[in-house]
Order: sequence, then structure tokens, then C-alpha cells
Amino acid sequence: MRDLTHIAGRVFGRPLLIERGKLDTILSAIGPRILGLGGKLEAPAEPMSPRQPASATVGIGVISVFGTLTDRGYGMSVLSGQTSYEELNNQLKTAVADSRIAGIILDIDSGGGIDLGLWDLCAQIRDARNVKPIFGIAQHTAYSAAYALLSSCDSVFVTSNGEVGSIGVWSAFIDISAKDAKDGLKWHFVSAGAHKLDYNPHEALAPAVLKGMQDGCDEAYGLFCENVGLGRAAQRADFDAKAARKTEARLFKATDAVKAGLADRIGTFDDVVSALVERIQNPETRNTQRGASPMNDTP
Repeated sequence: MRDLTHIAGRVFGRPLLIERGKLDTILSAIGPRILGLGGKLEAPAEPMSPRQPASATVGIGVISVFGTLTDRGYGMSVLSGQTSYEELNNQLKTAVADSRIAGIILDIDSGGGIDLGLWDLCAQIRDARNVKPIFGIAQHTAYSAAYALLSSCDSVFVTSNGEVGSIGVWSAFIDISAKDAKDGLKWHFVSAGAHKLDYNPHEALAPAVLKGMQDGCDEAYGLFCENVGLGRAAQRADFDAKAARKTEARLFKATDAVKAGLADRIGTFDDVVSALVERIQNPETRNTQRGASPMNDTP
């Protein structure tokens, strides 16, 4: 059994690329416990594991992106399952280097996660597209950081009842100083370095620290929109960082996602396999759809 107090550094006070409902669930579960208000949050002896990637037929490698996305293994898996960017990067490198694999599918069902390591992985996916075609599918959700990964693929699919989007960033902080006072607790801190106690939950958030949180969100938001624009340009030459910003972090159901340019086709996993096989067998079709109508569903 492990104390998961260290998760606080990954959740509070830094930019998060995760759908609001998902983060609400995480905060309601771990917030009080991490801050000492409800006991320790313990992990099970055997941490939950995401679906394992498997090699499909016809020389296609499948990489599963499931649950909360983190920079490295372990963390919030006790609540929602997780996939780490480190793990995904290793799987991507393996698939690109494997001569038996002619194309790659990212099979995504995730509400998003943190920004640490995300932008590097997005760039690595885009670079890998120059070696082998990479298709992605939201089956059935790809929100926030998960959509950043999905948008990095050559072609984006979403299931008929799926949703994508939430291109936005937010950050959270819990001030428990009022509860401390109610409980008769008065904390005294000694520190060196003006910012050593930033984000201390036992003190009110200083205006300068709040501004720093907002600046961090703004910076991550700019990188998010830039990466989505770079990824989607493969299929939609008219979709750029400005178009990503205009979504204002909305969630898009399948049909609306295609209309808005966030997805290329509505389909099943089998449809993705068929489209990827077609691309592998006819690589000259790779760029034929750049700038095409968003309702054109040709892979």
C-alpha cells in the first residue's frame, strides 16, 4: 500500500489538460485526502492497468490510450486508470522500428491529463507520420490532452456516439486556511526564497501566485492550440491554431466534430483498420484531402 500524497504536485497549481467533469471527479476524490482532510489515499497492491496494445493483422500496430494521461507511470491510476506519455513514446518507437508494422492506430478513450511530456509526444507522433501512416480514433472520448494526441495523427476518426474537443486548460488550488482556523490550527512557516511557499494550502493564495497560475494556463493553452493546428493541417489546410482557439474548449459530438474540422470521419475501429490498409496499399492518397470539405469522409 502506498501513500499517494505525491500526486498533489501533479494536480494542484499547474496547468491541466483534462475535461472538467473528469477533473471534478479526481478533485472530489483525492483533494480532501491529499490535503489531510480525510485520511490517506491508498493505492491497491496491484495498480490498475490500461488495456494493453496488441498487434492487429495486415501489419498494423495498435496503441491504446486509456484513462488519465500522465508524464510517467503510476499516479492517479487508483481512480481512473492511466496511460503515461513515457509508455506511449516507447510503444510508438517500437512500432515505428518494427518492419512487420506498416501502419499504426492510436485507439483513444481518455478525458485528458497533464501537460508534462505531452508536447514532445505530439511532435514525435507528427514526426513518425513521415515514416509510417498513423490513424487515430476516439472510441469513444478524446478530451483535452487526449485530443492533442488524436489531432497529431494523419487521420482522425470518432465513433458515432463519441465526443472530442475540450481544447482548453485550467488549474486548481485549494485554500484550507479557513478550515484551519475553524479547527483551532494556526500554522507558522519558516522559509528562504520568496516563492518557496507558493501554493501552500494553509495560506491564502497571493495575487502574484494567482497571476503565475493564469500565466501558466495561458502558455499551455497557446501550445495546445499550436499543436492541434500543426496536427490537423495534415487533413485540413484551413485548420490552424486560431481555429483551435475558436472552439473555446467546447465538446463536439461526432457529426459536429467533423463539421468543425476536429475529426475527418465517423466510423468504427474496423473502419479505421480498413482506411489505414487502403492508405498503406495506396500511399499516394496521403495528401489528396488537404483543404477538402470537412464533410468529405474519404480517408
